[in-house]
Formats: sequence, C-alpha cells, structure tokens
Amino acid sequence: MSRGRTEVPAVDWGEARAQMLARVDDMLGSELPGFPHWADPTTGEWFCTEDGDWTGGAWPGMLWSAAAQTGDDRYRDAARAWCARTSERADRTTAFKGFGFFRSVALGPQAEESHAVGSAAASIDSLQATPLLLWAHGVTGEARYADIARAHTQRVLDLHMREDGSVVRSSELDPATGARPDPGRERGRR
Repeated sequence: MSRGRTEVPAVDWGEARAQMLARVDDMLGSELPGFPHWADPTTGEWFCTEDGDWTGGAWPGMLWSAAAQTGDDRYRDAARAWCARTSERADRTTAFKGFGFFRSVALGPQAEESHAVGSAAASIDSLQATPLLLWAHGVTGEARYADIARAHTQRVLDLHMREDGSVVRSSELDPATGARPDPGRERGRR
C-alpha cells in the first residue's frame, strides 16, 4: 500500500440494500410527522420538517428507489403521496429546487434556503438543477429545458470556477445586476 492511501474494504451491496430497505420500512411504520431531515445517531430518532427543507426530496427518492428495487406497490404509493406534499415548494425562489425535486419527482414517473441567505446568493450546489432540467427535456421532448440546463450550468461555472481551477462554494451577487462579487465576499473554497 502506498503512503497516504487507505485501503477501502469491499462492500456487500446485498447487505447494504437490505439495511436500507429495513430502514425505509421502519420509517414508513413510524408515521413520520413531516419530512425526515436528520436522525440522532445515538437513538435513531428522526428530526422532521413540515415542508422538507432542503432535504425534502430524499425521502420520496428513497421510496422510489425501494419501489424500483422490489416492485412493491406500497413504496410506490408512499412515494406518490410524499411527492404531492412537495408541490408547495415549486414556487419558491431558491436555486436549490433540484435537491427537492430531482430525487422525489424525476425518479417517480434547497442546501441553504433563500430565506436564510438572501435572494442574491449563488452556490455551486445549484448545479443540482441541471439533471432535473435534462430529465424534463427527455420526458417532454421540449428543447427549452435542455437549453436552460446548458445556460444554467455555464452561468454557475462562470460564477464559481476560479482561473486556478478551485471552486467558490457560494457568494452573494449584486441583486441589481447579477454581477460576481469581489473575492472578499466569497463564502467558501473547495
């Protein structure tokens, strides 16, 4: 083994799948009061949000995945019901819609929220919208979705890629012009 490298153990994907399905079954049986957001690692108890926050698409996405893996209609029915609950998020002005809708909606047929960071915030994480737009293009055949996906990806890269190849995680844009901030207003480096 070379210095600085860690050997990665083999993964038993069958066991991993069984554990995930058991967790989904447990969550389905618990009558969650909202969208599961995170679980206490000690107790396994879920902290839920009423509207799903930025992780809202993960739970219906897990249900769609379980339905695809097993063919069991109860997962499909639950996924549809949870997806319906995400519809109120469709009109939000946040760049993070892709998080909530790609896994929950695209599989079945917001990171920071705008209220917390301001409407002129931009993040590399908004690239999550691209697969959703490309999926919409594939399903509808409407070229405008692919055009928007390309334009969105280019704009995000223009805003967040530095000349040295490093990435600005998020930044506050000029709300009037959409201009990039000066380097002192960047929020993170990746």
